[in-house]
Amino acid sequence: MIGVVKFYVILGAFLAVLVSLLLVAIAPATGHFNPENYGWNGLSNFVEEYKAEVVYSADKLKAALKPGETVLVIVGPEKLPSADEISVISGFLEDSGLVLLMDDFGTGSDILNELGVLTSISNYLVIDPLFKERNSKLPKAVNVVKSWVTSNVTTLCLNYASSLEPYGAKVLVSTSEYSYLDINGNEKPDPDEPRGPFPVVAMIKKGNGMIIVVSDSSIAINSMIYRCDNKAFITNIVKGKRVIVYGGLWEENLGDKVRLIVRRIPLFLKPIEIRFIVACSVAVIIYKTYITFKRMVR
Repeated sequence: MIGVVKFYVILGAFLAVLVSLLLVAIAPATGHFNPENYGWNGLSNFVEEYKAEVVYSADKLKAALKPGETVLVIVGPEKLPSADEISVISGFLEDSGLVLLMDDFGTGSDILNELGVLTSISNYLVIDPLFKERNSKLPKAVNVVKSWVTSNVTTLCLNYASSLEPYGAKVLVSTSEYSYLDINGNEKPDPDEPRGPFPVVAMIKKGNGMIIVVSDSSIAINSMIYRCDNKAFITNIVKGKRVIVYGGLWEENLGDKVRLIVRRIPLFLKPIEIRFIVACSVAVIIYKTYITFKRMVR
């Protein structure tokens, strides 16, 4: 009797751990720019719209990039780029590659600097009290220069954006003359703070390739991609090419790190529907085991 009880205790503990891991595996992603995050700050819509492939290492990035066939998208970089990553990106540009870099307060300027580009991102918040969405920190960029990048684009909706310091780059989109840079962070237009318009999109010739820089990492996230002409703008850049998103410069939150570790265990099959069914099945087994155990110890 004691041996049977011990068996059910061990089985119950094992199944409880298994269910916990399965629940972690099927839990939704929450990290900023996570391609599997279907919340407001994820990139799931972007990835689905453009059938984008997301890679996380310099080796895989090098294998995925094909000049003339692919476009490299770097959005919201948080880590400093490694020498290997810069080498891959630089080589892609030299071979006539196209890079779309979207950043505001991350490491976008560091990437540009490492690539030998003078253009940088100011890292100051652009506020516009007149041309805006719901509030002045969601400015509308309404000054648009005609080009293939801005075809069918009259307005970009920004979200806590910064501004560009172009240094010779061709400016394509700017904010309105009513915007200002919030240098001291008080969200008020002080007399000594710069007034707009401010460049937010610029095109840079690098080697035989091209870099398009946007001083807002948010125009591609789920809550912004369908606002104003954001989608049309992105489509102009990536159409006709396979989209490669580089995620190696994102900082993963703890929850997403645990999810990735669990999902690498072969037991946890990839389709989320299968994981859900397995989790429910194991839960039922635990419940039945518990009922059987209670009957035995009475």
